[in-house]
Amino acid sequence: MRQSLLLQVLLADGMIPEIIPPQEIPPPIASEMPSELTEYAGLYGNNSMLGRIAISPGGELTLTPLAGLPEMGADRPSETYFYTLSGEFVSEQGDKRLTFVEESNGKTYTLLVRTNTLPGVGQVVVTGYDMERIEPKPVDEAVPGYVDRHRIVDANSAVQDFQIPVMAGRGSVDLEISVIDGEEYLSAADMVYLSEKTGKSCRLARTSRMPSEQMDTLVGSRLANRALARH
Repeated sequence: MRQSLLLQVLLADGMIPEIIPPQEIPPPIASEMPSELTEYAGLYGNNSMLGRIAISPGGELTLTPLAGLPEMGADRPSETYFYTLSGEFVSEQGDKRLTFVEESNGKTYTLLVRTNTLPGVGQVVVTGYDMERIEPKPVDEAVPGYVDRHRIVDANSAVQDFQIPVMAGRGSVDLEISVIDGEEYLSAADMVYLSEKTGKSCRLARTSRMPSEQMDTLVGSRLANRALARH
């Protein structure tokens, strides 16, 4: 309703030539897919989710979330897309269109065009790079070199180093494990966590920030073991 009123005012003031009605979104019509597109199958991620893309020779693409933030869709079931005559993979509902782009920086991205329909408000079309292809060195068969959405660097640190413009690449958080006075801590951005193995309760203090020289002390072998435990 609000958008409708705004559009009517803009039309009356001559600021837009017409009011475009919401488009009906048809379901995808599958088409024969070039066989070389199966090479884009693999592991993809952004700062909110890690997922695996599988592409069948028949043109069916499946995106399966492996880890990430539930509010960003990491807890949703696998999504299925179908290759169409437009050269895009289209979701079952037709509201998402996915293609692969090999950029000048040597990275491969999924380009997602999403049509959001809000009842009583209208439609919003959002276009942007959604996920980046990653080629991790496996820690183990079940752990592709990642703990959650973070790439394992060594036994005590993991990073988010996705190079994705705008929303999908913002808010990177690196992880570091350190041992201070015999206690194990995990630091992530401006937060510090105490290992549950200590059995100690945390005492509120005026500040939770630790001296940087102490937090830089990284010892032990933790992240790979944590990754194996999670998966």
